[in-house]
Amino acid sequence: LAWSPHQHGLLASGGGTADRTIRFWNTLRNTQVDCYDTGSQVCNLMFSKNVNELVSTHGYSHNQVIIWKFPAMDKLATLS
Repeated sequence: LAWSPHQHGLLASGGGTADRTIRFWNTLRNTQVDCYDTGSQVCNLMFSKNVNELVSTHGYSHNQVIIWKFPAMDKLATLS
């Protein structure tokens, strides 16, 4: 789980081996904002405090660290 420091009430959550998604939630309205399939288990999430980017770490099956440009969710960098 990761709270956005840039958008009040925005929460990111990561799915396990079967789900493999990063979901974004508007906790003020209790609604899902968006969902992205990452292709592998999401282990950790953290928003940057300085820029609108999200870092995710992944387990099975890719074992990667990915930096995403938020909200477009474009991959900026991948460490394998």
